[in-house]
Amino acid sequence: MVHSQGKGYVQGVELFRMGQTNVLGRYPFHFHVLGDGCSDCYFKENSIHKSFYRCISIHGTHSTTVSENVGYDVTGYCYYLEDGVEEDNILSFNLAAHIHPVSNIIANAGGGQYIPVFAQSKDLINPADVTASGFYISNLHNDVIGNACSGGWSGYALPVLHSPIGSHKNVNIRPGNRLAKIFDGNTAHSTGWWWSHAGAIYSGGSLYYSGQYPTRLEYNAGRDQAKGGRSPCLTDYCVTNGDCGSYCFEGERAWYQLSNSKIFLTASSGLSSWSGGMEIQGFEAHDVELGLESLSAIGFGINDFYIECRSGEEWDMPGNPNQVSANGFKWYDTNQEHIITAATFKNCGSRKSDNVYDSSPNRGCSTNSVNGCTSSSSVWSFVVSVCSILSLPY
Repeated sequence: MVHSQGKGYVQGVELFRMGQTNVLGRYPFHFHVLGDGCSDCYFKENSIHKSFYRCISIHGTHSTTVSENVGYDVTGYCYYLEDGVEEDNILSFNLAAHIHPVSNIIANAGGGQYIPVFAQSKDLINPADVTASGFYISNLHNDVIGNACSGGWSGYALPVLHSPIGSHKNVNIRPGNRLAKIFDGNTAHSTGWWWSHAGAIYSGGSLYYSGQYPTRLEYNAGRDQAKGGRSPCLTDYCVTNGDCGSYCFEGERAWYQLSNSKIFLTASSGLSSWSGGMEIQGFEAHDVELGLESLSAIGFGINDFYIECRSGEEWDMPGNPNQVSANGFKWYDTNQEHIITAATFKNCGSRKSDNVYDSSPNRGCSTNSVNGCTSSSSVWSFVVSVCSILSLPY
């Protein structure tokens, strides 16, 4: 732990069987409330394995570097931005693999939208750990570059915090609305099994203090639109008028940018967002249930979009692949507007005998139990009664 105005430069160190489950502040590597005083500090090229609680925590600290570390066989979130105030840090070229939930509690809702709210307890000091994933990015105003995730509830969890938590709960920012810096070149595989909306990259789940018990955290991992989603804004109303809840007008709204993401072997969507509002450049997914999904009226802007729903390789996940859809892109609800350019779909949609548009024997995916898909799979899906499609030449 680096704390009390300390400086930390740690490189090439192995930590084995470190961390204390459900004990705040007891993590293998920990930058602790250093503010802007450790801008040249770093944790680089270290290994953390068989960790009882997390890998590396950045807590109340800005502009540090966490790069080229390996976390394997880890309980709870691995790379962790603790209170939602942490900004301008660099998390680059790290690996998180074989991630486990805390106390065997995990958010599982199958195909539904709603997951029961989990409350803080002695066995679950941060209820968000029911969705333990490789990365916990509670504030997107950081550089997340070239990282890799294997396993976990999701690969990259981007929870929505409407106010900070912990020792920073009175800081006047709204983490969920902070503008993204760089989210580029990140990959994830073998994840998203426990919930159909989890996504290898999951922008959702809200963490907040209970109204009835104001010192107790609660976490809604699923649909929680009553509290509002992300609303990135070019005007920081927390600063300009002291009201983080002020409405962001149309000319002030911004988009989150994600670039060059690659997803493999995910039994849910490659990317799932309850708030939409993302500009996605260069997105690639293989062996997935769905390319990506926006679960709000605010749409996506997507360019250079390649989805291979089934690669032909044997499906190496729990259950049978023909229990998992192979969908290209879905307009999840009405009133959605997306701009999609340079999109390519391969082996998406089931190989139905009544397909009047394509009767080739190798179209779409079969429904076999080795590398197939469900019979209801489709390339494009619309939840509308009337639809008009404009065809433009390439």
